[in-house]
Amino acid sequence: RLAKALEVVQREPTSERAGNELASAQEEFEAVGGGSKDQKIARVLNGLGFQREDHNKSCADFSGGWQMRIALARLLLSEPDLLLLDEPTNHLDMSAKQWLVSYLKDYKGTILVVTHETSLL
Repeated sequence: RLAKALEVVQREPTSERAGNELASAQEEFEAVGGGSKDQKIARVLNGLGFQREDHNKSCADFSGGWQMRIALARLLLSEPDLLLLDEPTNHLDMSAKQWLVSYLKDYKGTILVVTHETSLL
């Protein structure tokens, strides 16, 4: 559907109907998990508190706490059917904790978590 909508917009760039169809198809695509791998990576890294300029740094350039966030990001991006988390909020600031809670609410697989954070439960 998205590919067809793109073709119509390319043929009829001033058509409002074509533009609306493209927007609708894009929303549907994103709702079912579509989007580029780079976009997903950026969304998870940003949610865990990384700045854009940090995205291409070596893991060794970060402290132990930030390396834990990298490991958590890697795990989340792998999207396993069963997500096992042991104290995942350790080393996270409040905004990263809130982001993680929001992310996990929409997680499609099964989650098993050990935590002392009642807000995560």
